[in-house]
Amino acid sequence: MDLRQTRKMTDVGFQQYEQSVSNFTSKLLDIKRNIDSIIAITKHVDLAQSQNIIDNIHKHLEYDELLSDKYITYLRGHRTVESSNEEASHRLVRSSLCDKTAAFVNQLQSALPKMESSKAPSLVPSVISGKSGSSQLTAVWMQHSANVE
Repeated sequence: MDLRQTRKMTDVGFQQYEQSVSNFTSKLLDIKRNIDSIIAITKHVDLAQSQNIIDNIHKHLEYDELLSDKYITYLRGHRTVESSNEEASHRLVRSSLCDKTAAFVNQLQSALPKMESSKAPSLVPSVISGKSGSSQLTAVWMQHSANVE
């Protein structure tokens, strides 16, 4: 972010900003917890459940990507030092979540027999927005998952 474009928030503006950040982060944290719990409880799973688990994780990641894009747009709209730092922090957390999820899905898909995985729907969405780095990260993860199939 160009420092000439940064703004300073008023006290009221900062309170509203903090409230919005809190709302976004709590929703994103719920999604992360859901994905983490799916990964944690999936130690030994039969092949019939594997694709359902992958689909469930994919559903959570799609919602995470949508909410993440809205959050990044919100942060960029503020053009403050705080919002820039928050965006960097969010991108780091999101990258970690995508990496962990991709590793888990790859491990789960490698356990699926070739016949089973060829019947499964592709994890690559038909349209990828490319609005933000998080979208691109998810697209790369989904493409990698599809290549494993």
